[in-house]
Amino acid sequence: MFEKELKSFPEDRAVEKIVEDVEEFIPLSENLFRDVNIGTYTAASKDIEPVKAPDIGDYRNSISQNPLYASQPESDVPQTGTRIEKKSSKGKLTIFLSFFIVLILMISVYFIFLSPFSKIHGGGSAISIVPNFSSQLINGTTVLFTDVSNVSTATVDNWIWDFGDGNISNDQNPVHTYSGIGYFNVTLILISNGKEYNTTKTIHVYNVDDIDNDGYENSVDLFPYRDAMLRFQISRFMVKDQVYNSIEDQDIARVYFAVYELFNYSVDENGSVINWNQSEPYFIPNYVATVNISTLVNASADWNTLINVQDNVALHVINVRAYVYNPENVSLPLVLDLDGNDSTLGLTLFYNLTTGEFYGDDNDGVVDGSEDGIVDDMDCYLEYSVKTV
Repeated sequence: MFEKELKSFPEDRAVEKIVEDVEEFIPLSENLFRDVNIGTYTAASKDIEPVKAPDIGDYRNSISQNPLYASQPESDVPQTGTRIEKKSSKGKLTIFLSFFIVLILMISVYFIFLSPFSKIHGGGSAISIVPNFSSQLINGTTVLFTDVSNVSTATVDNWIWDFGDGNISNDQNPVHTYSGIGYFNVTLILISNGKEYNTTKTIHVYNVDDIDNDGYENSVDLFPYRDAMLRFQISRFMVKDQVYNSIEDQDIARVYFAVYELFNYSVDENGSVINWNQSEPYFIPNYVATVNISTLVNASADWNTLINVQDNVALHVINVRAYVYNPENVSLPLVLDLDGNDSTLGLTLFYNLTTGEFYGDDNDGVVDGSEDGIVDDMDCYLEYSVKTV
């Protein structure tokens, strides 16, 4: 068919005719490649030497002058030149994004499941356990302990309480009675998923019915929150008369003071205390001080004593005595006159624990034994203070 039609067409037109006829038989999915650089053609193309193998674009070549090529789907065609470079850049971006996503996932898994800051571990149990507890005295020395830890009780496998006195408990909120008062180091241990979390606190245990533990219940205690005491303080004193007959000791005195609390006493019509019982002496100072006769002595700050008096009564009676060491009879010291009344023994005071007021042989904190006018006795001048602490 082709040879017949070529006879009636010029040479160039003949080639074009052949191409047109061929294209009529080429499906739409195929491509015809023509060499348009060769000036002379024959119908059979026998005089044309294939000088190149055209690159069709999918890594397949042909040595025909005008090859027929069936194209592949675009996704299956390897790209060359600029198209290959574009696909290479796109591939690198895809790899980078994939690596970045994987890295983010790995970091997320660490912080969610493995990090010490994670709240999920061991199948969902909380590891951010912060143990804590409170304590409350409820009766006597009985204490209620309450677990107030920052954790759900469902995640705690066991509670261990160490009360600091040798006793333990596995209750969540135990009640414990101490045998005595004092300070105790209490430890709470929480066990979760085989791990221990603990905290320790020091608590003060006292008798809630007798807060200051002085033996007097709060309802009758004048000072329920502290054990009130009486403090007697000496500020200055002077031994006015000679006490020793020896020449070497005639100008000195070896002196000390003692304070007694009086009980079960009676008071006569003159207001003097008679028929009493007395406590053990509280010495001021706790040694014998050698001083010069007729010389005013400034006592140091430690010249005081504390008397643990009863807190359930306000009025207390104390007796203060000034003693001089007796070398002739060590067990029988000489007594100095403090209040100017030789018929009484020392200085007797009625002291009100709540108001701090006192009366008796004195009411202003200054006494002088020489005020009685008697010259042949041994007198002492004294400045002092009494107060509740």
